[in-house]
Amino acid sequence: MRLQGSGYYAQGMIEHQMVAVLINGKLVAEWELSKQWLAGIYEAVIPASLVTDGVIEVVFKISNAAAPADFGYSTDPRKLGMAVKELVIEPAQPGKKQ
Repeated sequence: MRLQGSGYYAQGMIEHQMVAVLINGKLVAEWELSKQWLAGIYEAVIPASLVTDGVIEVVFKISNAAAPADFGYSTDPRKLGMAVKELVIEPAQPGKKQ
C-alpha cells in the first residue's frame, strides 16, 4: 500500500501528525506526516495473512487531528488530520524486496 499525502499542521501550530495504519484491526505501519505542502510518499506492507476473502479494512488513527476553529483560523469545526492525494493498494511484485 502506498499513500501520497501530508499532515494537517494548523499553520505551524502542529509540527506533524503520527498516523497508525491498521489493516483488519492489526497495526502494519506508523507514519509521521509532515507539513501540508510537502506531500510525501508513505508505504506499508499488508501481509497476505490479513487479507480475508480478498477484503481488507483500512483504518488510519491520527494523533493530532484538530479543527481550524480550535486555533481561531476560521469557524470550520471539522477535525483535520491528513490530506490524501493518492492511495494505491496493489499486490506485491514477485522478487521485489518488500
